[in-house]
Amino acid sequence: DVLSALSVGAAASNDISLLLDAVPALARVARYGDVRKTDATAVGAVLDGIVSRVCAGLPGASSQLDDPSAESLRDRIVSMNTALGTVDDAEQRRQWVESLQRIHRASTMKGSVHGLVAGSATRILHDSGELSSIDVGNTMSQVLSRGADPEVGVQWIEGFFGGGGLVLVHDERLLGLVDDWIATVNTETFDDLLPLLRRTFGSFAYGERRQIGSAIQNRSSRSNTGALVADVDMDRGFAVIDTVLTLLGVKR
Repeated sequence: DVLSALSVGAAASNDISLLLDAVPALARVARYGDVRKTDATAVGAVLDGIVSRVCAGLPGASSQLDDPSAESLRDRIVSMNTALGTVDDAEQRRQWVESLQRIHRASTMKGSVHGLVAGSATRILHDSGELSSIDVGNTMSQVLSRGADPEVGVQWIEGFFGGGGLVLVHDERLLGLVDDWIATVNTETFDDLLPLLRRTFGSFAYGERRQIGSAIQNRSSRSNTGALVADVDMDRGFAVIDTVLTLLGVKR
């Protein structure tokens, strides 16, 4: 009777947050059972229905959010992802991945999905092997592009790197994108974004921060020495000099 009432209530509910909250407990019972010896098959059937409703409604519920609501939804998404990993049901996983991919694809559409939620969805897809580092890098380059809203960019960064910073150590391209973006943010905007950036990177473990710092230092060293060791085409170089001098009205 309880499971039947839960199933009916879930089918009638449009509150994605409540449905998300129900998933972890149901997943534990479906996977491990409980002291009441509840029928795991019946629990699994209820869980299937709730997961389907969450996956269908989550992308729409991820838009038009203020920062506290986005943070709360991000935490629920992470919890549900962990719970579905416990059950390890192929059909549930397929629906979940498709829902996260819809959120990920909306990352670069202004105002469609809160950056914190979009970044978190992208990180889950990346860690599960659904998105390659190249895919993530392409999305990140668009989110952090010069014409994009810097506030959305820092929200996306917080969502993506909320799962830890080791990805920056192992993926030089992602590290370069973040490093270059921070270097190009104007002073006034940077002052506004600094608390959010510190909250994100301050959450990394000490060892992660140290490795990221070393990686950035090595990257800077390579960029400074690259011009000294690169082969230079002297003929093309002098042609450029001649053109510049002509524009300036100066004879070489």
